[in-house]
Amino acid sequence: MDNKDLTLPEFLDRAKVLLIFSMVGVLILGILILMLGNEDLFLWVNQFLTPKFGAVSKVLTKLGTFWPMAWLLAISYRRELRKMLAVLLTWLFGACLSWLFKLWLMQGALRPFPYFGQKGIALNVVEGVDIHHYNTFPSGHTLTAFSALLVYAYVRNEDFKLWQVAVLWFLAIGCGISRLVLVQHWPTDVLGGIFLGILAALLAVWVSIRLPQRELFNRSLLSFFPF
Repeated sequence: MDNKDLTLPEFLDRAKVLLIFSMVGVLILGILILMLGNEDLFLWVNQFLTPKFGAVSKVLTKLGTFWPMAWLLAISYRRELRKMLAVLLTWLFGACLSWLFKLWLMQGALRPFPYFGQKGIALNVVEGVDIHHYNTFPSGHTLTAFSALLVYAYVRNEDFKLWQVAVLWFLAIGCGISRLVLVQHWPTDVLGGIFLGILAALLAVWVSIRLPQRELFNRSLLSFFPF
């Protein structure tokens, strides 16, 4: 299906397996938080930290930086301009939602390292990682990973195979878990990052779909250059 004719319900149908996987992750994490508590769940993850676990987490956490969005922009320049705009808007909306909480609604909230430090509890840390102390909610890396995951379903022109969904979802959830392993966030921060990442992507796709059906938005960026 060509995305210039795509409606939001049709997009949601295309991305339904990704959304189901994401909601399953939210459900599992939410149940663990309710059963163990935010602090105890973090400490449970922290006790399993090994050098190999830490090394893998340092790689997975990069999926929550600008690299996924940069890659999506790179693959969308040959497609409709509205797709590139969806990627840029996802990035923008995600950043705004993250800043809304970090710099206003929950400004100064303690991250795990200083919180447990005040209680005299030593944590296992990964060597070479700069640990942050404040503005914990949400996990911006998790937000970016899940928003990129969902907007990718809009950028590509075909449906996902189940194994593709599984691989992409495990990478995104792995990024979230890495934020716990690297002692940067609480489980609730990761949970919030998933929700806000999905919200940012849905808002961006909705705006992109609502753009007028004009040639400008339905052309690729490449078509503007004569060479």
